[in-house]
Amino acid sequence: MLTASFVVWGGAAKQVDLAQLRLLYEVREVHDDEELPPFAGKPLEFTLVKRPEEQAKWLSEMREGHVTKLKEAPAHIRADPEVVLAALAVSGQSLEYAAEALRADKAIALAAVQSDWRALQFVDEALMNDRQLVLTAVKQDWCALQFASDALRGDREIALAAISQAWGAILFMDPSLRADRTFLLSVLKTDQCRLEIAASNLRDDKEVVLAAVKRHGLSLADASTALQADKEVVLTAVGQDWRALRVASRALRADREVAQKAVAQDPRALLLAAGQLQRDLHFMLAAVEQHGQALQHAPLALRANRKVAMAAVRQDGEALQFVAEGLQADEDVVLAALEQNWRAHRHVSPRLWLDCSFCHRAVQRSWRILSILPPEQTSRKELVECALRQNGRALEFASPELRADRDVVLLAVRQAWQAASFALGPARRDRTVLLAAGRLPRSRSRSPCGRRCMTHA
Repeated sequence: MLTASFVVWGGAAKQVDLAQLRLLYEVREVHDDEELPPFAGKPLEFTLVKRPEEQAKWLSEMREGHVTKLKEAPAHIRADPEVVLAALAVSGQSLEYAAEALRADKAIALAAVQSDWRALQFVDEALMNDRQLVLTAVKQDWCALQFASDALRGDREIALAAISQAWGAILFMDPSLRADRTFLLSVLKTDQCRLEIAASNLRDDKEVVLAAVKRHGLSLADASTALQADKEVVLTAVGQDWRALRVASRALRADREVAQKAVAQDPRALLLAAGQLQRDLHFMLAAVEQHGQALQHAPLALRANRKVAMAAVRQDGEALQFVAEGLQADEDVVLAALEQNWRAHRHVSPRLWLDCSFCHRAVQRSWRILSILPPEQTSRKELVECALRQNGRALEFASPELRADRDVVLLAVRQAWQAASFALGPARRDRTVLLAAGRLPRSRSRSPCGRRCMTHA
């Protein structure tokens, strides 16, 4: 090699643009993006080294991204650490083309794995037992565990790093970890792990099972029969996922507290509760008070119970569709449903809509009821005015005669100016109506004092 020494006084080293030149400070190469050492009043000595032309050419190729060419490179180039490191900076998997000696070099292997975890498959077999190297790869992607040595597949920290990313890591873990209580308790705190990976003896361990069902209630299915009959475990499981009630013991499926906790999450849990609870009045009342829709899973006798029906529709008006047919004509039950959700009108007995008194009470609950009433009801002035006092836009659903009635239209636009668009006939052009809707400018006149003032309708 040719070398040349030179001195820099107080300034920065001039950037060398030629690939075959290296700038050294003491024994370390200085790169383009590095800051120079601090200047302390004495000269900084650098060494300029010229690379062989062939090495410079390969370095340029690697830095330009042509790393696959390394496969066909001469042996001495594939054994050149600088060339290989340049390739690894582009793609860690280019370690595959490096010389065996470099694939056994930990620094080179670590650079490759840091660039791409898949490079772990190309390191020397001895390095597959290097804990730092394997952990670096596994933290990037759990699939790297498949390239680790058998000994490291049983390493708690490495296995935990893998399985915390994905459930599939269990395929590459050492089977002995399934019986490791300490490891399992750590793993069950992640969202990726289920009790099914545990050895049979740990499925009967209450602390382990509780840790599992706290995050995944359905893990109760993998617990021992004894713990499926443990109330604390089952309550924890159904609190996380109501479907866990399916695998609870028969006695606990008949337990009021357990069943209510499941039903509080989803009314379908009623189907999993024991039959005697489904027929229990007090249990059903508690269920529909939490979820009105739970009524659909009740036996007919309870769906025909007025107290149960009332509790259900007060919680969810749409539960009216599940009450017994006779109660769909019960005015109090129906009005309670309409007050909670006016769309429950779809489940009301048709004969009720013929009753003027009922229609008036229904509209008092929600002005939107006017939109579904028959013409003989929407032509009743007092009924329409009841709706308009709640929202002027109800004018849209009044009969044509009332939409042309000046007094009715004026009441509507005073509630909501948009209602003016629903007026018909002369009422649509009435000055008072238009002023109330803000569609006419107010006229100006002289006050007795000579000042201009606004005249109001």
